[in-house]
Amino acid sequence: LPSGVPHHSMYHQQMAACACKLGEKQNDHILWDKCIRHLAKAISTDASNVVAWATAATNYMALGHEQMAIRASDTAARLFPGPDALAALGINYARVGRYGHAIRCFRRALVANPRL
Repeated sequence: LPSGVPHHSMYHQQMAACACKLGEKQNDHILWDKCIRHLAKAISTDASNVVAWATAATNYMALGHEQMAIRASDTAARLFPGPDALAALGINYARVGRYGHAIRCFRRALVANPRL
């Protein structure tokens, strides 16, 4: 598919997910760097790729880039304000000690899905 087609974004996002898992498993920061590059490509190809934003948030946090993780998870939650995205944002806020923001995210997640 030509660049710019949403599926192209998904391929980069899937490549990134594999590179991230392998990088984490092997504690290989070069693979993790490739993961982040593929996620950036996925996002630049399709800025509405919620999974790419969420994957970026998870991996930024794992690498210690807390503010980038919060920005990425915030973007994912704005694109798709479902309970999982809101809870992930809340978890990231809690990890950096922003407990008031975390509680608001968890409350919004519970409103989005009262069965949780």
